[in-house]
Amino acid sequence: MILYVQSPGTTLGKSSETIKVIKSGAKPRRFSIRDIEGVIISTKVHVSYDALMLLSEYSIPVIYQKGHKILSYSVPYANHGFVLTRREQMNAYNDSRGGHIAQRIVMGAIDNKIRLLKYTAKNRRSYKPQEAKYLVKVAGILEKKYKEAEQIQIPRKSTFTKPSIPKPVEKIRNKLMGIEGSAAREYFHAFRTLFPKKFNFVGRNRRPPKDPINSLLSFGYTLLQGPVLSGIAICGLEPYAGFLHSDRSGKPSLILDLIEEFRQPVIDRVILRLIGSGEIKNTDFRKEGAFIKLSDIARYKYINAIFKELETKVQKIDGKKLVLQQIIVHQARKFVRYLQGRESEYTTYCFNW
Repeated sequence: MILYVQSPGTTLGKSSETIKVIKSGAKPRRFSIRDIEGVIISTKVHVSYDALMLLSEYSIPVIYQKGHKILSYSVPYANHGFVLTRREQMNAYNDSRGGHIAQRIVMGAIDNKIRLLKYTAKNRRSYKPQEAKYLVKVAGILEKKYKEAEQIQIPRKSTFTKPSIPKPVEKIRNKLMGIEGSAAREYFHAFRTLFPKKFNFVGRNRRPPKDPINSLLSFGYTLLQGPVLSGIAICGLEPYAGFLHSDRSGKPSLILDLIEEFRQPVIDRVILRLIGSGEIKNTDFRKEGAFIKLSDIARYKYINAIFKELETKVQKIDGKKLVLQQIIVHQARKFVRYLQGRESEYTTYCFNW
């Protein structure tokens, strides 16, 4: 499990072989150290020296996140045993494995968009048949994009002696990103029809988001970096060495790669539910300069809904019932197994609809 700490004034302490979570006015909760895989702290929290030592002793990463920004993460020294994993991760960029991973990430991202559109269409078929028909039509367009990505041929070899020669993943990255970008435009063109016109959502935009829905999307996708980083750290992967997303100083490209599998299953579904139920309204947003800001109460509600989704949404994966936060770690482990040659391919996570 990933231990999320979101309440201000919380204290994390140690009690024997457990981490004790103490919140004002609430009964202390204890979690066996053997059940904890990572800790994400997103508020003002006191962590005792003994608790930190216990977490370090069991090689459990601790991530510090302020709002939607990851400030730092600690990977205990005991995790030096992951060096072989990281060697394979770096080597994979130079051979066909890097291209395979990038291709599968794009295919998985498109597949989850298809699934969300079909899932929503199924729920609206009885009372909004025309809208449901349109969603299915767009899903069909995305299915063609999926096949287009699937049919890209991955170069099998790379030249190590000449750095100027593009690596296999570099030869196909622009083509994959073009397909993914085209699929995303089609998806968000359909996604916009699922919200009342008063939210002024006409399509995806960012930096800065220009309407409430884009504000929720950008905030949610960035917030998701914490759980994904936790999964990456648990498995000993390097978060700044990705495959689909190119390398750049300060850009956590592997985090951005693995997030692609969870945008629709986690963030988009939560937004649809909160807006559809009226739990978040257009009056919860205000414009400050070029930015759209969410009220503190609605912001807290949104963050809680995301973490609740991660902690409670169950799906059967490889014969096991796992919640989404466990599935993120499970996917990172599959990623490692593929890099190490223990699995012949990398299969992305796709939610059941």
